[in-house]
Amino acid sequence: MPRPFIIALALVAHVSAYAQFDLGISGGGYVYSLRAKDADGGRATASFASDQAFPWSVALHYRERGESQLRFATELMVLRREFRIVQSYGGLGSGHDEVWDVRLDQIYWGILPELYLDAKKMSVLRFGAQFGWALNATKEGSRNSWSSIPPSTSKEEFGRIPADYGGDIRALLGIGYRLHLKGSTSVVLDAFVSSSITSMGGGPVAVRSSDAGIRAGISWARPGKGLWRGFRQGAPKSP
Repeated sequence: MPRPFIIALALVAHVSAYAQFDLGISGGGYVYSLRAKDADGGRATASFASDQAFPWSVALHYRERGESQLRFATELMVLRREFRIVQSYGGLGSGHDEVWDVRLDQIYWGILPELYLDAKKMSVLRFGAQFGWALNATKEGSRNSWSSIPPSTSKEEFGRIPADYGGDIRALLGIGYRLHLKGSTSVVLDAFVSSSITSMGGGPVAVRSSDAGIRAGISWARPGKGLWRGFRQGAPKSP
């Protein structure tokens, strides 16, 4: 299990006796579109194609309850991207083309406040930012080099090697619905769209993505005070 998930579970265990919140886990699918800006004065370009039959994501969430229409929520989400990128670099008389099959596992920490949309407080509007890191980034493919002076070409093949991709900062907008089952247990349904604010790497070209997905899961309500309320009560008061 990724270390951030372990840390999150430890935090949950520590505060569960004192916090009023929903704890949950969910999973589902998503779609994404990659884009990149040409770099180096247009001499570096890239195009993309998905190699993934079912892009997936899983998440742990912490969501506070309360009388206020706006409430604090945060989550950790892990997802995988598998795609093919074709990169071209050309200069005066020489250049090369690269074709890579990339496998990228990322984790995102999201600060995602929620706004109640109905009187029963079952549906919410969710918005905020996600901060990402790469858990694993590898690629395999080939590089074709050429030169016109003197005329020559060469090709190199590469097995799976580390890839220069990382995390990015994203803006997210979503909606959620919670259906109470029994006791403290509820079913949750979360839909979201997000877009890169910063690049996730990719060499000379700056790769960004737009994502849209839906996850279903389960959550458990806990009695108590809530982390955000506890933080506010513990903050120094102005004289």
